[in-house]
Amino acid sequence: MVFPELKTDRLRLRMIDDGDLDHLVQLANSYAIASMLSGMPHPFTEETARFYISRGRTNDPASVVLWAIDDGTGLVGCIWAKFEDGTGWTGYWMGEPYWGRGYMGEALRTVLRFGFEHRAVTRFEAGVFADNPASSHLLDKMGFSKVGEESIPSKGRGDTMVPHIRLALPLADFVDLAEAES
Repeated sequence: MVFPELKTDRLRLRMIDDGDLDHLVQLANSYAIASMLSGMPHPFTEETARFYISRGRTNDPASVVLWAIDDGTGLVGCIWAKFEDGTGWTGYWMGEPYWGRGYMGEALRTVLRFGFEHRAVTRFEAGVFADNPASSHLLDKMGFSKVGEESIPSKGRGDTMVPHIRLALPLADFVDLAEAES
């Protein structure tokens, strides 16, 4: 299957590549980012970045896609989606210099729309650490609802167990803001 490159008015969601290495290390080597993710270690080294890029390039795009979020200047963050049996899972991060620009909402909305329209997803799931109000707000804005709570380890916090909220978004509840605003 061909890698699904996606575009918005301001962003290109594309395959991550070796040219992203330096910027990936620079942006992802942030405790503020890693501490809000379950699987991102801190520090985020060049070796970690090489593995991340390799994994992103070798995933089967029919089931797992890792997109580099590119604003025209290069990688500014990443978003991924996994598709299986009508369910999609997603997660994301944005480099600190790009916070507050609305990029992640734009990227997430595009990935959700892609999953619902092109991968026969009937429900998306996501998770957020309880102490991450920005991500909680974004998921709420997209129509996600809380379905459970648990504690999971965060590599960025040294595998400390962190309160985690599980959320779901059925297709019927998807708030496609692009359509709502037109």
